[in-house]
Amino acid sequence: MIDLSSYRKEFPHTESCVYLNHASRSPMSNRSLEAMSRFLKKSATTGQEIDEEAFLALARTRSLLADLLRCSESEIALLPNTGIGINVAAHGIDLRKGENVVLPINEFPSNYYPWAALRRKGVEIKFAQLQKGCVTPETIESAIDSQTRVVSLSGVDYSRGYRPDLSGISDLCRRSRVALVVDGMQVIGVMDFSPRDYGIDLLACGGGKWLMGPQGAGFAYISEEAQNWLKPAFMTWLSFRSSFDFDNLLTRRFDPFPGARKFELGTYAYADYFGLMESLGLISAIGISEIWNTARYVSGLLLDFLKTSSYEILSPTDNSRRSPIVAFTCADVDVLYDDLRKKNFVISKREGAIRVSCHFYNTEDEIQSLIDLLRQAE
Repeated sequence: MIDLSSYRKEFPHTESCVYLNHASRSPMSNRSLEAMSRFLKKSATTGQEIDEEAFLALARTRSLLADLLRCSESEIALLPNTGIGINVAAHGIDLRKGENVVLPINEFPSNYYPWAALRRKGVEIKFAQLQKGCVTPETIESAIDSQTRVVSLSGVDYSRGYRPDLSGISDLCRRSRVALVVDGMQVIGVMDFSPRDYGIDLLACGGGKWLMGPQGAGFAYISEEAQNWLKPAFMTWLSFRSSFDFDNLLTRRFDPFPGARKFELGTYAYADYFGLMESLGLISAIGISEIWNTARYVSGLLLDFLKTSSYEILSPTDNSRRSPIVAFTCADVDVLYDDLRKKNFVISKREGAIRVSCHFYNTEDEIQSLIDLLRQAE
């Protein structure tokens, strides 16, 4: 495993706190901040055209995302956040009265409300129960019936860090002729992951967590197969090729972009995508496999301590199911949380548990300092 601690200088927040909260939000790197600032300064202080530069940044972002996900650029749509991506699926699949969508009982709100809103059309929501804290192919199969059209779930559970058996769930969806939609917010940017490996139809993700980009710049992966039946629910002027002929905008040719780009919404938050582009460039330079291995290693140090402590571990300890998210609890969890925050540890409290989420630049020393405080609090 390569030592990635030298990249800490990219992140100024590391000088003022121990940041272990990437499942909530990742502070951006200097390179992302500088790219956004340069673009905004040019836009605000000069009369120069910015369109060409902005469109090149969008194209570069699509290319970097395709490389990261090991897919085609034609399967990438730039969208503001996860919720919009899930809505693309919810409104692009022709769901009808009496049909249903299956979700895990503990699904994050971004992957619940877009589907729940379809109840007004008579679409039903069915919940898959948990088995040892996580949905399984078996619990999802128990929820599926002849009216199920979609299974939608998170690639990693936000509160406990479980990684469901996506291979088994994908096989089940294919046998049942059910679409598979994934919230990738706790996956992309830290895990070595390709949606093609799991037969995912649509994966939605924002840039503000593990991708270390700004909030408001995200994307969706839409498989080539899904593009044959998923319909764009929203279309704006930049969904069409003819809109880039600025001298002839009133021709109004109905010529949507091929591939996933026709699902994009204009006008873009250009500055945000400059930030995301630079963050993706950093991830590419380091290598996603190295990021994954390092984040799992440092989170494993915490897990090793917790196994010998009086704290209750709520996250999986099996390597096949765990992620860099570690959740644990104790009798006075609120007191412990407040104490850690006062000592400059940035963490979360979710569903009655302390949630620690490590990224590649977190160090063994940082985890050891957390362990020391937890040992004192026992």
